[in-house]
Amino acid sequence: MLYKKSAIRKQRACSTPSSIITITLSLCVAAIVSGCSKPDFVDAAGEHGSFKDFQGKWLVVNYWAEWCEPCREEIPEFNRFARNHKDSAEVFAVSYDALSAEQLAAQAERMNIEYRVLTGDPAVILGFQKPQVLPATYILKPDGSFYKELLGPQTEESIKALLFSVE
Repeated sequence: MLYKKSAIRKQRACSTPSSIITITLSLCVAAIVSGCSKPDFVDAAGEHGSFKDFQGKWLVVNYWAEWCEPCREEIPEFNRFARNHKDSAEVFAVSYDALSAEQLAAQAERMNIEYRVLTGDPAVILGFQKPQVLPATYILKPDGSFYKELLGPQTEESIKALLFSVE
């Protein structure tokens, strides 16, 4: 009787790795079929997202830095624009400086940025290069195609006039 129990234990022990492999392969196939993918961005609040989620809206990507006086002056303008046009446009803030997540959140709070602050640079994903001067704003059309690069400070009115004159 001991021999049989021992043989059963060996059989179970030997079948465990193949069961793990089968489960792992099943999970991998399920992930591929369900379309799981890496998010395009993470924001300062820790939320992950994809720019495809905003298809049908204008994307306004504004680069800023705390040491840039014109950047600080335009932030209230982008706050107003983001609030007043949330159904047709999404505004993203991108720090020009390489900051840790904690530094980024603290700076964004100090500067009263009310729209989404990204922890990384989306330039490559969105099809443009990181700006060489500040402030810089990039506009993408509701279909996701690149529309315009704006250098220098912007106002709610200048962004609104540019976006809504095209529609």
